[in-house]
Amino acid sequence: MIMDFKETLRDEKSQDFKDLSDKVTRDVGRVYRAQYPANFVRVVVRRFSNSDDWIQTKVEYQFSTPIIVNPSKIIDGILASTSPVRYVRYTLKVNENQAQFDMVLFSLRILNKDFSNGLSNRGSTEFKELSTQVTTSIKKLFGNEKGFSEVYVTKLTKGSVVASTEVTFSPGPTSPSRVSQILLNGVPSLETEGLKIDSTSINPPAPPTPRPFPGFAVAIIVLCGLAILIIPILIIVALKTGLFRKLAQAFSLRSPDYYDF
Repeated sequence: MIMDFKETLRDEKSQDFKDLSDKVTRDVGRVYRAQYPANFVRVVVRRFSNSDDWIQTKVEYQFSTPIIVNPSKIIDGILASTSPVRYVRYTLKVNENQAQFDMVLFSLRILNKDFSNGLSNRGSTEFKELSTQVTTSIKKLFGNEKGFSEVYVTKLTKGSVVASTEVTFSPGPTSPSRVSQILLNGVPSLETEGLKIDSTSINPPAPPTPRPFPGFAVAIIVLCGLAILIIPILIIVALKTGLFRKLAQAFSLRSPDYYDF
């Protein structure tokens, strides 16, 4: 969840724990009740934990029913619901079934912002304000793009300020090159929003180039294959011609007074 973590959330009896539990369970509970209308038993927030100054949670919904609904239907229902809590949608998991999204990653350099120590803390006011400015501005560029889901700023680092940004889509409808082009075309619009972006930082990281298979390794594999084929043939020939017996005689140790007639 995109909220700053408080230590009081570790305590199930704290007011912060109770308030956030209510927010999390209220809207998600509607999705489960729609699938299990008469069999809902209870909902339990097992924990809130610190995930790099954001909040991670585990929630259990219990039902009395012999019917198992496909987890993907639950995931789709949760994703489609409106929630007062903003969360990273691709982290949603139901019974070990992960929500599926395509992500395009960028390290966007913001030239007209100066880095401060507060920007390194995702729970700080500085991080919230700048990350919100970045995500809101970029979302405007993708509003009409098919399959577009969400924009996240996961980290802010020096130089002037580099925003580690994730643009997410439903699986399949777009490509990294398409996303890059939309961002490049939107650089003037982003500047009007107060973000002067270095256009050279918009290209997403290239996938790692696979290392070529070394030539000497191919030669070794070929030689080993030939050896596997030839050695059994040599053994059969040696057995039929008595080569092993002759070699044994040739290398046997004999006393000086031994004569072979």
